[in-house]
Amino acid sequence: MSYATKFFLRYALAALALCLLPVSAQAAVSCYWFYGGVDHNYSTAGNWWTSDAHSTPCAAIGGYPHSTSDTANLDASSGSDTVIQDVDITIGHFT
Repeated sequence: MSYATKFFLRYALAALALCLLPVSAQAAVSCYWFYGGVDHNYSTAGNWWTSDAHSTPCAAIGGYPHSTSDTANLDASSGSDTVIQDVDITIGHFT
């Protein structure tokens, strides 16, 4: 087998291997529920914040927890409001 053929095959196989790699997953989102006055729906981005200090809305980083790598936090700072699960979701963590 000639050098040119070996060279071509080596890089063709490398290119094929790169095509078979999985696409990178979406970054994990960790959000805190805090009823924002809009409604009680889980899917309303205005009800979710990036920290329990409610300084940055989760809308800036994906809206609300909705993937298997995400974390939904409902803790004492969330208040006593009702959360309506208006969408089907599978999340990674629920605290």
